[in-house]
Amino acid sequence: MRKSKFTEKQKLSILAEHDSGLSVADLCRKCSLPKKATISYRK
Repeated sequence: MRKSKFTEKQKLSILAEHDSGLSVADLCRKCSLPKKATISYRK
């Protein structure tokens, strides 16, 4: 299994930013991650 680029703490921080109102597109640009990654973090 491939090692994740982000730690659990970083993933939670990214999701918190999204919950505060930042769009997924902006988050992806800021963190340089694909849109599908944000979906898998929610699971």
